[in-house]
Amino acid sequence: MLIVRSMAWDVYRHLALEECLLELAPARGPILYFWCSAGAVVIGKNQNPWRECRLAALAAEGCVLARRSSGGGAVYHDAGNLNYALLVPRAQYQPAAVLAALVAVLRGAGIPAAAGPHHSLLAAGRKFSGHAFCFRRAAVLHHGTLLIDADLGRLQRCLDGGLPLATRAVASHPAPVVNLAAVQPGLDRPAVEALVVAAVGGLYPGAVEAAGDDWLETLPWPPRRARHTAWDWQFGLTPAFEADLALDRDAGDLRCRVEHGAVVSAAVRRGTAPPVERALPGCRFRAAELGPRLAAVGLALAPAVAAGLP
Repeated sequence: MLIVRSMAWDVYRHLALEECLLELAPARGPILYFWCSAGAVVIGKNQNPWRECRLAALAAEGCVLARRSSGGGAVYHDAGNLNYALLVPRAQYQPAAVLAALVAVLRGAGIPAAAGPHHSLLAAGRKFSGHAFCFRRAAVLHHGTLLIDADLGRLQRCLDGGLPLATRAVASHPAPVVNLAAVQPGLDRPAVEALVVAAVGGLYPGAVEAAGDDWLETLPWPPRRARHTAWDWQFGLTPAFEADLALDRDAGDLRCRVEHGAVVSAAVRRGTAPPVERALPGCRFRAAELGPRLAAVGLALAPAVAAGLP
């Protein structure tokens, strides 16, 4: 098994590297990748960022938005959240075995861990770990988060307050959370990494190699990182949805249908405002583009609504 530890803090770099390592797994066998990032909200590939987090709050909190290549729900990252990615040939992968091994090792270390709903891990009924998966023909990416000493107040400020939407996008399953350091004082990143290595190593025994950021720099991650930072990836992949936005000065409600992150149709409901059917289609669903187009027909979003858009 190859164990890779990164000391970088760029969430987009890490997500790009996970994809590179996934391509290496069929030939190299199991790879275990550890990383942390600065403040971020990371959503699943099939989620709606407008619903999953308070987008306007991210910049104020020093966080960024990212979309990963796996499914699952939205998670918060900061320096107190350890991420691990297990990349294995598909024939060797047993998801239930990985989670069961983690629970067993954590319990052995005195942490009252238990499996929870939606591939989560709990301690005293509170969530400290979530997991998501990306299946390819020859390999699998299984990755998880582990709250060690994260800023839970910042987590709530970022994840609470998304827009109410009509959508078929995958929804998150919010749950009360807890830091492992609160369950077992003194627990830190190296200790938690060691526990994960013990759990995964028991499933994939054999010679262990180690690598770090120098080795990771040999992988072709920069183009993938560029994709992860683009609007088309972060917002454009969002499944179609409809949203009602309040207009300023009681002008009514603006109903928009959005596909691939852009308005395809719009109309004012419960108001006598000028028509917007021709003004908004083709506009990205963000305040910087909606605002000028609405102003051209004498309308404006309610300030609180505008503040909630990216």
